Amino acid sequence: MKYKNDALIKYGFLVLMLLLSTVFLPVCAEEIDVTPGMSIQDNINNATEGDTILVHSGIYQENIVVDKKISLIGYDSGSGYPVIDGFNNKSCIHVKENEAIIEKLVLINSSSSNCYGLLSSADDCTFREIEVRDNYFGICLGPGTKNNILINSNIYDNAQSGIKIDRSSSNQITRNNISDNFYGIIIFKGSSNLIYDNIFNNKYHDVSFTGSYENKWNITPLIKENIIGGPITAGNYYGKGVGGQTSESMHDVNNDGICDSKLTLDHESLNIDYMPLHSYEPKPPLPVENLKNITYESKSIEWTWEEPNDPYLDYILINFSGSDSKENIPTGIQYYKADNLNPDTEYTIGIFTVNKNGDFSETEVFNTSKTSPDYLLTGLINLTSVSSGYTWINWTWEEPVDPDYSHVMIFSEDSLLDIILKGNKTYNMTGLMPSTEYSIKTQTVDKNGILNETWTNANAKTLTDLTLLGTVSNLSVQDTGYYHINWTWEDPVDDEFVEVIITHNNQEIARVGKGIEFFQKSGLLPNVSYEISTSTIDIFGVENKSFINSTGITKADNIPPMGVSEILNESAGQDYIEWTWINPTDPDLKEINIRIGGKNYTVSGDVNRLKTDGLIPDTEYVISFVTVDTSGNQNQTPQYGKGITYSDKTVLTGVENLRNISCTDNSICWNWTDPNDPEFTQILIYINGESRGSVAKGICNYTATGLLPDTEYTIGTCTTDKYGLINETIINDTARTKPAENTISPIKSSGGGGRRSNLSYIQSTVEEKTSTDQTEISYDSIVESQEPESSQPELPKSSNNQPVQTEEDFTFAYINLLLIFTILFIVVVLIIYLIKR
Repeated sequence: MKYKNDALIKYGFLVLMLLLSTVFLPVCAEEIDVTPGMSIQDNINNATEGDTILVHSGIYQENIVVDKKISLIGYDSGSGYPVIDGFNNKSCIHVKENEAIIEKLVLINSSSSNCYGLLSSADDCTFREIEVRDNYFGICLGPGTKNNILINSNIYDNAQSGIKIDRSSSNQITRNNISDNFYGIIIFKGSSNLIYDNIFNNKYHDVSFTGSYENKWNITPLIKENIIGGPITAGNYYGKGVGGQTSESMHDVNNDGICDSKLTLDHESLNIDYMPLHSYEPKPPLPVENLKNITYESKSIEWTWEEPNDPYLDYILINFSGSDSKENIPTGIQYYKADNLNPDTEYTIGIFTVNKNGDFSETEVFNTSKTSPDYLLTGLINLTSVSSGYTWINWTWEEPVDPDYSHVMIFSEDSLLDIILKGNKTYNMTGLMPSTEYSIKTQTVDKNGILNETWTNANAKTLTDLTLLGTVSNLSVQDTGYYHINWTWEDPVDDEFVEVIITHNNQEIARVGKGIEFFQKSGLLPNVSYEISTSTIDIFGVENKSFINSTGITKADNIPPMGVSEILNESAGQDYIEWTWINPTDPDLKEINIRIGGKNYTVSGDVNRLKTDGLIPDTEYVISFVTVDTSGNQNQTPQYGKGITYSDKTVLTGVENLRNISCTDNSICWNWTDPNDPEFTQILIYINGESRGSVAKGICNYTATGLLPDTEYTIGTCTTDKYGLINETIINDTARTKPAENTISPIKSSGGGGRRSNLSYIQSTVEEKTSTDQTEISYDSIVESQEPESSQPELPKSSNNQPVQTEEDFTFAYINLLLIFTILFIVVVLIIYLIKR
């Protein structure tokens, strides 16, 4: 009887805890520990999606079905990974749910016909670090499954195949040891599977097909240690092989761990391992060849060499006699330059090759070379001008006798003109003025960048231009417009003439080439006089400053400008709209007059954006534009645009703590707390539905006078904001005046908070309400329609006429819920007590 009572107590407590957890506890993924003596399947059945079941070391005789998206992971708690013993019955594990994870388990003894260590009927699963042995089949990826991953597992000593792919596709099988099975892997109509970096070494065949479809058996070579210790990851290792060919029967001449030929795995040639793995025995890399110096200077020597053809080569180690430190040169560079050496001195370089295992070449290759003597660099010899023209001078020279000589720098008035490399012995100085003397300065530089401190200079003069360049003739105004003047002329008859320079107000404004004889000045103002001056210039840049002038007047303008276009309200807020537009192209556009909402704006003709402030929310505005030119002409057809301000979505709350604080036989005084809202401006007051005006923000009290003795009065309050928007919820409070003298009557009040009434259906009667507006609103019908026949106040209603759940409603519901659970707990305890008795 005691055990029965205990069981009932536990059951009752469990029911209570489950009910409480259903209400109060969130659902989340858990980690569940399973130890020997417990059932893995029971824990899977009780698990939820996302849970991890951690199986401790031990032997579990079960046939497990994974039908949830969980992680089933073995944990070595002292005696190795846990063993799932199929007990010669069904498969050790059958995975039926997508995205399951199976790791670190040993699956044995599912040895009955057509049983598996692991059978998957799901997609997107991961099987990692599993040992599968002594089963009929090792692992099977079942029909129609796809996108599973099998990695880092040992599959051996199974009666049939280690792996069976049964009409399954797009799986990845990598870094697994599949050995000592009858077959390594059997593929029955499987396709698009990626199988690489595995060891196959089985009793009959490593790979077998029933219905051949294309699969991929290697990846692009990756310099990374493969599963048998070689330096390159690519294909698979085949111990038993296919058709008598194994990894070891194929050659690896360059000892890179990859067979020199491909291995065809099926008769149809749909399954080919193009890069089978070969056993690899690390060898020292070969040394470099043809080490030699290719250049030497007084302070530097440069060597080159040829690297061995070794994909596992990592870097070149340089031992240089002129340095105490060693230097590593990455493969592929194949040269080394030693700088800051002493002139006329021998230096020796020694080179080792080093592979990725850190093995050095057995031979260090040496080369000894000597820097050149350091000659004293001299300047140029016989620098002289050999010819000249009106605008150019040509210099020549002889170079210094110095093997280190590199180049010469040419200067004029301390500005670098050019750098002339060794072998070029001439320089042509151009862009000069006629009849002008010029000097150049030269400085020689050697191959080490050392400058000769002695300058070599020379002077020469350009030829004199004896021809006087003429001016333009017949300069006159051809025609005028409102905004432009056209001039024409005749060029001077002179072969050296190049162009005409046009100036206005002593500023150059244009250059007109020979033969054009026309110039238009545009962008002018109407009815204004403009003068231009002309001078001529020749091919030598010599300007004839005998200016020829001409004056023109633009036409008087009586044509108004075009209007603006593409008026857009680019952005808006509750109290503003920002506008953009495109101005007309009239060059004399001066300004734009803009009007919106009774306000006028004037912007200059180069402005195309305006932000209009101080608007009312949720209101459509029309904006007008009138363009004006510099002559005062106005476009008589205004252009219009429309825009709407955003709604004021901020819900203005009602007053708080509305209560009666005092009364007489003819007056009642109420006070309250204003809403904490920066847009709040005033409160509309109603007494028994009759408007009593408004109370400004901050006053927080109102006294109703002229009342009858011993009479109930209901105050209604509506808050409004600075946009004139009225809060739809009325806050009410009811109080009674005192009885007339010699009578006693208690004061009644509904208390702080008041009663809330819906005001949405009277919104149309109040279009605008400012802080000083005293517009009366008929309140009688509102109060009557909202006063129920009973004395109980009506609940506020939502837009669909359903009661609105307030914060008080939720608090009451929560208290009720706690009360129910308390009663339930008392009942359970009472039942237990009665049973014990």
